[in-house]
Amino acid sequence: METQDSRKISEESRAFLKNGIGQNVDFKQTPDAISMVDLVSFANTDSGGWILVGVTEKDCEDGPCPGKVTGCPVNRDTV
Repeated sequence: METQDSRKISEESRAFLKNGIGQNVDFKQTPDAISMVDLVSFANTDSGGWILVGVTEKDCEDGPCPGKVTGCPVNRDTV
């Protein structure tokens, strides 16, 4: 599987990865992991939200757990 060079990730996405999941950001390993609850939760906030797919949380003991880009398989049946 090809991986994307992290230098091609936008500054906004880098900030999301650094700050970890929160009220407006969530990480999902695969597109199938996105649920209706996730979508409705973000739809019910004033500013919406972002779901980064192909990202997992790094292990951390305290503070925000940053995201780690792991990628995910994508084909025509994925979405």
